Amino acid sequence: MQINLLNAVPENYQARIMKVKEKDTLHYWFNIRPESDSLSFEVVTPTTRDTVWARVSQQDRDSLKVSTEPGGSIGLEQDFKISANTPIVNFLEEQISIMDQDSAAVPFTTAFNQVQNELSLQFEKRPESKYQISLLPGAVTDLFSESNDSIIQNVSTKSLRDYGTIIMTLPNVKQYPIIVQLTDTKGKVLSEKYSEASQTLNFQYLNPGKYLVRVIFDKNENGKWDTGDFLKKRQPEIIKYYRDTLEVRANFDYPKAINVE
Repeated sequence: MQINLLNAVPENYQARIMKVKEKDTLHYWFNIRPESDSLSFEVVTPTTRDTVWARVSQQDRDSLKVSTEPGGSIGLEQDFKISANTPIVNFLEEQISIMDQDSAAVPFTTAFNQVQNELSLQFEKRPESKYQISLLPGAVTDLFSESNDSIIQNVSTKSLRDYGTIIMTLPNVKQYPIIVQLTDTKGKVLSEKYSEASQTLNFQYLNPGKYLVRVIFDKNENGKWDTGDFLKKRQPEIIKYYRDTLEVRANFDYPKAINVE
């Protein structure tokens, strides 16, 4: 989806669209207020085009607040994430560092999700280890040219004995590729795997607790679930569920044949 402002804009005008976490809401941010008290937007999707009008009220500008997660314990396959309350427009990897418990630098890669306004740090983690993630001033800059102060976050990993494993087969699945997801009881995705043929799927390093299983049949092979299209008479990709709850225990391998319905 594209959202295009139709009003005339000042010089050096910048705008960003940002999704509100866990809600179906988008915020349209801009760095310089247009002269008009009302704004007109063209909203374009692959199948529709519409115009939306909005009145702009006078509000105080938010100051940059950078947050990180997780804090304390981090999963062996979990990314460290940096987010902000205002749109991030730039980040400097050289201003970010990760040190292990022996004060050795840990290499990492970054991935930025613009709509979620979230920077992920991906690095290899060892069991029962401690890591310190540091952001120097200026590591993150937002739409209003504000940058962060120094941030230091310590995280640690658990012992392998603290995790469980689900060893999963799906005997009644005949169509591939599929996306197999483990979720919590509220539907939040905790782990997922992509499979192009019948095989055993090992979900490792799972925290003890209750998990649900759902399978997405990825008909167009793009690695994600796609909604339907009424105008094109296209149905959404099929999702099937396993009716029972899987309970994972620490230091336990759980072999399970999953028949989805």
